[in-house]
Amino acid sequence: PLSEQSRASAASRNERRSDQEAVQALPSDLRSCPLICLGLDDSDMCRMFHEFLFENFLSADPERSTSLGKTPEEIERFVDVALGLVSPELRPVPEGERRVADLVLIDQHMEIGLKRWIGTDIARKLRSAGFQGVICVMSGIGNEDLKAMQAEGTIDIAVAKGESPVEMAEKILGNLGIS
Repeated sequence: PLSEQSRASAASRNERRSDQEAVQALPSDLRSCPLICLGLDDSDMCRMFHEFLFENFLSADPERSTSLGKTPEEIERFVDVALGLVSPELRPVPEGERRVADLVLIDQHMEIGLKRWIGTDIARKLRSAGFQGVICVMSGIGNEDLKAMQAEGTIDIAVAKGESPVEMAEKILGNLGIS
């Protein structure tokens, strides 16, 4: 069952989309291609969890869905990858082959060496660049802080690290308008 907030968030997002973008929001059985899901985390274990979630709980396209964040360049180019401008290997994608991600799952706090990134800052960059998909931020902070983060409006979902993949998938699919 979808919460009222999830329904309102999905409805609001659908209103913002053009007809062409709305096709991407259709349930996967009504779409010509499966979901593209991208994760961003500096932890190897979390990147493996993202891929497990994408493949086993969201039935995402295994060829185009992955998780990045092993290197500073992957983190810094994530917006371009999510927008379909570059591949996860950070190579340019020809214009006719570009497809924007349906979902991004971003760690709230990332650090490699002396460099640090904040997931909600990356989410703001995505929205500023026109990203219309679902943005989910994953963090180790408490439930009240997660609710406050989500209430800011830039992200669609805030989840706790350690939340079950079933619960995460239900929230994500609800925000995609898929039940």
